[in-house]
Amino acid sequence: MRRHAEVPGPLPVAVVIIYRTLGQLLPENYDVDRRSLRIPKRPIINTPIVSTVVYSEGVPSTSLLAQIITLEYTLLETEERTKPVCVYWNHSIPFQGTGGWSAKGCELVFRNSTHISCQCSHMSSSAVLMDISKREHGEVLPLKIITYTTVSASLVALLITFFLLAILPKLRSNLHSIHKNLVVSIFLSQLVLLFGINQTENAFMCTVVAILLHYFYMCTFAWMLVEGLHIYRMLTEVRNINHGRMRFYYSIGWGIPAIITGLAVGLDPEGYGNPDFCWLSVHDTLIWSIAGPIAIVVLVNIALFLMAAKASCGKRQWTFEKSGAM
Repeated sequence: MRRHAEVPGPLPVAVVIIYRTLGQLLPENYDVDRRSLRIPKRPIINTPIVSTVVYSEGVPSTSLLAQIITLEYTLLETEERTKPVCVYWNHSIPFQGTGGWSAKGCELVFRNSTHISCQCSHMSSSAVLMDISKREHGEVLPLKIITYTTVSASLVALLITFFLLAILPKLRSNLHSIHKNLVVSIFLSQLVLLFGINQTENAFMCTVVAILLHYFYMCTFAWMLVEGLHIYRMLTEVRNINHGRMRFYYSIGWGIPAIITGLAVGLDPEGYGNPDFCWLSVHDTLIWSIAGPIAIVVLVNIALFLMAAKASCGKRQWTFEKSGAM
């Protein structure tokens, strides 16, 4: 007589409930731990709330999952919604005994203009928290054609400029080394812009592209500042500063932008990349992490130009008086 394998016990049962409008009714309570959840300025639940639970032997399992589950959400609104954060309702958060939204154990793994995927290590009621903000609109196709054409031509011109500065022996000085570094920073920023600005399908890649663009654009303006400072020193210092080590200049041109970009990433990593393009939103305060330093560089360069012009005029007047006296 053939015997069948005995079932050890009742099979687990998974229950999934989708609440499409519950997010509008829940209180706006959020985890006070800033390491767990970076709350947007105008937060809103922009997906249905999905409740998942597994019953084993009639008892709901509340422990952490051995395998991470992936949930895909459809956005309720696709316009003027940015900074998605995967969250779940944590009943242990002390908000008048009701709990609140937390991001511990959940992370965003994919997003596009209509859907977002989250991975969570526990079962609960989860959703996607987003920020109500203006999105950047415009005529995409004409702008795309113009951008690709002009940026490609710019890359070719930058390559030619770099090789001329590197090959010609008469162009080997600190001033021309500054020019080479400036060309490199512009070239890298344009290259990342050309191939990465539209990588919005992959959230991680889009964030990396936005961070790189932030850094390389900062480097471009930093080397412009170095150039202005060097020209001013050439006009005011007696010794020849066109030859020698450039460690101070390198620390300004490549080091300070790295520090500023690192601080911006640490303060608001979700501010990099949005559903439209991989850059900083002009409607978000993070844009000041690049607009502020650029404004400072422009003002300092104007001051250096005025001081250099004054020094140059004074030098010419002294030379003219000396030649007249002779």
